[in-house]
Amino acid sequence: REVSAGLVIGADGKRSRVARLVGAAVTRQANHTVACAYQYVSGLPNRGFRWHFADGAAGGIIPTNDGGSCAFVALPENSAAELRSASVRALAARHMPAMAEDMAGAEPAEARVIFAGHKGYMRRCTGPGWALVGDASWFRDPITAHGITDAFRDSALLAEAVKSGTLSSYEAQRDQLSLPIFELSDRIASFDWSLAELAGLHKQLNRAMKANQAWIAGDGDELRRVA
Repeated sequence: REVSAGLVIGADGKRSRVARLVGAAVTRQANHTVACAYQYVSGLPNRGFRWHFADGAAGGIIPTNDGGSCAFVALPENSAAELRSASVRALAARHMPAMAEDMAGAEPAEARVIFAGHKGYMRRCTGPGWALVGDASWFRDPITAHGITDAFRDSALLAEAVKSGTLSSYEAQRDQLSLPIFELSDRIASFDWSLAELAGLHKQLNRAMKANQAWIAGDGDELRRVA
C-alpha cells in the first residue's frame, strides 16, 4: 500500500529513516561527546537545578514531576565501562563528592540508563515535500540538557513556516537559534577546560538560551538583542 502526502515530516530520531531516504546531508558535525549514566530517583527535596563540575566530570540533579529527580554523571566518551561499574551516587562520590552529598536519601525510581556517547550533528532539515524535527534534524551533546526544548521549539518553527508558506525559512531560523548552543555544548563536552573557563562558557550558554526564551515568548526584538 502506497501512502502519499504533500509534506512528510521526519520526527524519528538520530537514526532517522526519513533523513536517510531523502538524503539529508549533515551540515555540521561535533567533535566531542560525553558518556553518561542517569537515573530517576525519589526521596530528594526540590532544591532547583543542581549542577556539579570537576576535572573530567560533570553531573547534576534535575527536579522532574511527582516529586522525582533525574540524577546524572557525565564523563569523557571512553568511560562507558566505568559508568556501568557503579551506581550514579557511587560515581558522584568518586568524581564530585558534593553531588553525592546532595543525593543523600535518594531511592531508585527506575533503572539506571547508560548513554555511551553520540557526537552531535546538524542536518539539512527541509527539501521538496519533506522536513525534519527533533533529533532527526539536529542533536547536541546532552551535557547542556534542554534537548526536549529544542524539539518543541523546532516543531513550532516548522509549523509556522508551513502555515506561512515559507518552508525554506525553517532551516535558517533553526540555525540562528541552535548554532550557538550546539557549538557551546561541543566545547563543554570536550572536558578541555578549567573551572574558570567553564564559568565563561556557561555565561555564553546563558545568553544563547535567553535568545531561545525570547523567541518562545514571541519577542523578536529581544531575540536580536540577545543573539
